Amino acid sequence: MAESIKLRGMTWDHSRGFTPMVATAQRFHELHPEIDISWSKRSLQEFADRPLGELAEQFDFLVIDHPWTGFAAVKQILAGHLKTKPTDDWLAVLEPADIWCAKLHDWSGLRTTEAYQVHQSDGCAYRTTRCPIRIDGERIYNPKGSPVLGEHTKNILNELE
Repeated sequence: MAESIKLRGMTWDHSRGFTPMVATAQRFHELHPEIDISWSKRSLQEFADRPLGELAEQFDFLVIDHPWTGFAAVKQILAGHLKTKPTDDWLAVLEPADIWCAKLHDWSGLRTTEAYQVHQSDGCAYRTTRCPIRIDGERIYNPKGSPVLGEHTKNILNELE
């Protein structure tokens, strides 16, 4: 039997916040019995009275319905929490869970990635990123390069007449 994973979440004490999280966790546990997610709740005022960074250290999930939460999280609190582990550690958790995420690169870093490919078309080489879409976890590749500039202009103009 797989190792049991216990996760904790915190949300606000409203039926829009707590009830859907508990119901989702129960259904998720039915589909994945090795993972157990428990939810706690607190008022929005209690969230305001305590730094979100502290909650982020104590809980695996935080669900807060407040218009400025996302801004605060990205700009200040959770950004710092994300720095506690290397990017590859976060990607190892998020990608298998089918959460759309990717490593950010600077220009020199991007050019060293497998996704940065050379496409050939009529002897011309173009450097570009590949299609980011995956279907059932498989990357989509097309051996045909991009069209030559103007290759389809005549056909398009004919269609417009």
